[in-house]
Amino acid sequence: MLTTALCPRCTRFINHFSISIIANRSLSTTNDTIPSPLNDNTESNIDINRNVSRLPDDVYRHFKGLPPLEIKEQYHTRTKLRTLWGKYGRKTGIDPKLCWPTQTEMSETIDDERVYNMELNEKLKIVKERREAKQKEIDQIEAKVEKNLKNMPKMVEDYRKRTIERERAKKAEVKVKSDLAEQARDFYGFSVDPDDERMQFMLLQLEEAQKTEEKKARKAAKKLEAHQQLQKLMGISSTTEVASEGDAPATPIDPLAPIPDAKDKETDMKLFAKLVSERSKLAKAASRIAEENATVDIIPEQNSNEIIRTNQYPINDDNNDLLPTYLPRLAEPILIRGAGHVTVFALNNKFDEEYPR
Repeated sequence: MLTTALCPRCTRFINHFSISIIANRSLSTTNDTIPSPLNDNTESNIDINRNVSRLPDDVYRHFKGLPPLEIKEQYHTRTKLRTLWGKYGRKTGIDPKLCWPTQTEMSETIDDERVYNMELNEKLKIVKERREAKQKEIDQIEAKVEKNLKNMPKMVEDYRKRTIERERAKKAEVKVKSDLAEQARDFYGFSVDPDDERMQFMLLQLEEAQKTEEKKARKAAKKLEAHQQLQKLMGISSTTEVASEGDAPATPIDPLAPIPDAKDKETDMKLFAKLVSERSKLAKAASRIAEENATVDIIPEQNSNEIIRTNQYPINDDNNDLLPTYLPRLAEPILIRGAGHVTVFALNNKFDEEYPR
């Protein structure tokens, strides 16, 4: 009668072996002895009993560094057989003469050496050139090091200066930040983080205030310049300068000082602007009339009741004799004779006010 027995290798039931192994390794309760390979003390049986990894044979042999039992077809090439021989040696059973090159390979190798390989002198020449290039590079580096060593005191001094300037810039930056923090504290009444939006708002306000101050300064400078030009045009500057030279040194003019009143109770700036605009209008009108109307020495008698242009007055029998009496009343009259009319230009409006068209 057969009973189930444990495997001596893995302490498991014997049913995980193949049927042939089970038949050989089954035990009997009878006294009959059955020949079994377990009693053989051969080396192969010992190795089998020692293998408890349950790995496949090819994997197990590869792990142990043993040659494969059977060389596969993909290894039936000269290169791969040489590789197996070099790795496992005589255990593979491969003929060692496969490791030597064949006659064809020898001839190809000889041809390659004859065509591509150089002679010994050429190889020595290349090696010499490489050594010279390397030595030249080393010499350049050494020369640069010597030059830098000579300039080392100056370089150290420059480095110290740069370090001092960098530290000074850092201190200035810290001071600016602290000043901004104090300004923000005065502006808001509490401390503000430099990265806060309120700090940016305060900076914008300060920038706008600075721009306003600069604008006021420019406006005052322009006002002073216009005042000086007006005095020069009106002939005031020359008289004041002569008087000041005799009495005492001239004092600087304050641009914010009050301006003296004019005859018509207007400011000097308005008078100056009015003067410039009227002079430009007079020049434009004079050039336009000179181009349109030809100059005539004798004014023909022509009755016209229509006013042709601003500050132009028609000439007829009634006012032809009275026109010269009007002119002395003008400040600086300009008379241009045209066809049937006389155009009078002046720097004031007395003519228009006293003698309307």
